[in-house]
Amino acid sequence: MNIILTRSFCSACKQKLKPFDLFPIISYLFLHGVCRYCKTKIPITYPIIEFTVGLIFILLYYKFSLSYKFLLLIALVICLLIAALIDIEFYIIPNSIQIILLFIGLMYSSYYSIFQHLLSALILFFTSITLKFSLTAALNKEALGWGDVKFFFTSGLFIEPSSIPTFLMLSGIFGITTATIWRIAYKKETFPFIPSLSAALFIITFKHCMKII
Repeated sequence: MNIILTRSFCSACKQKLKPFDLFPIISYLFLHGVCRYCKTKIPITYPIIEFTVGLIFILLYYKFSLSYKFLLLIALVICLLIAALIDIEFYIIPNSIQIILLFIGLMYSSYYSIFQHLLSALILFFTSITLKFSLTAALNKEALGWGDVKFFFTSGLFIEPSSIPTFLMLSGIFGITTATIWRIAYKKETFPFIPSLSAALFIITFKHCMKII
């Protein structure tokens, strides 16, 4: 779906939404959590995401004001959120999102040390390839998708080599937590890994920006 040229619409009745239906949080409360046109219940995840993203934006603006870092981090947060939500819903990450993240990563790394960040990207790429084939062989099923492998490479553009162990550790902790929740709540063995990688990447990137602010 072309999200640039396509207007927002209700996923139930397909009615195109008016501008006053699209105010974050406010519209949800005003409409009592249902579509204005077909009265279908709007998922609670919408206002939760809007509130969370709003807080993150305020935090980033408070720390970095209207700067190059702020704009890059905002772009990163939006892409990570989209990637995580799509992976949760469909267990995929579109190549279009990967390409946008790659572009943002190159802009970010060029602001610091592009050679170090490219080295991190290569290290994480080969690490993820090794994990993919070793875990697949050990578990006798695909343990890491190619979308995850590409995401590892792109993540390296935001990470210094010295931060790779921390990134992998956080990704593992978040991944185990997500897998446990998925197994208990949804009775599924397969779980989305991109949300864990996204959370770890944001923490590392934010910490890095704070360190050299």
